[in-house]
Amino acid sequence: NYQRLRAPATSGGTLPYTYLWSNGATSQTINNLGAGTYTATATDAAGCSITQSAIVGQPPVLEATIIHVQNVLCPQDTTGLAQIAASGGTEPFAITWPGGNTSNLGVGFRFCAHHDHQHRGSQ
Repeated sequence: NYQRLRAPATSGGTLPYTYLWSNGATSQTINNLGAGTYTATATDAAGCSITQSAIVGQPPVLEATIIHVQNVLCPQDTTGLAQIAASGGTEPFAITWPGGNTSNLGVGFRFCAHHDHQHRGSQ
């Protein structure tokens, strides 16, 4: 849910105008829309109308890519480092690492969670 649409521009005709959207809304502007096609009909007091449609797209899937890994120098060290980059989704991105660290890591697997501005994401 991230888009806003405004009904077709209305001029001429007989005031007042009424609006009907394909989702049942009756205001001139609709907000917080998911992806899909929306149709708006503006009707004047004489019953004349105009109808237009708009497509609300969605951003690409949010993905994370490992861009750098530095292995520890010795098995017991905590000199490891990991970095990822996020793409797709809707900026800004948030990347959360367990313990909040991407450096001074010891041997082992690390998972991070990432999400975009719309809180879509994964681990």
